Amino acid sequence: MRAFQGQMSDTKPIQRNAAERAKLLRELETTLSAMKPHVSADLRRSLQTRVSELRIQVKRDAEQSAPRADAAPAVSPTNSRRREVSPEDEARRARRSPRAAHAF
Repeated sequence: MRAFQGQMSDTKPIQRNAAERAKLLRELETTLSAMKPHVSADLRRSLQTRVSELRIQVKRDAEQSAPRADAAPAVSPTNSRRREVSPEDEARRARRSPRAAHAF
């Protein structure tokens, strides 16, 4: 029985990140290899299909996270907007009080 109607586990698939999917794949492969011969064929088949689905997802995650050779190098937006500071500004900033030095 549910604790309350509409809670997060109601008919919603569990969302896993790439690391969790890779960990689950390793665990399921270990479970599948450790199965005894007398385990039902349906259980074995369901585990094999889940392992194959996870392999596809992990492979897709690896392809998406790998940097492409033709991609332009990423420029940080904070660095691109940063203005150049002259030596005079540096000297003026050093002479200010510590509180005013951060207000620049």
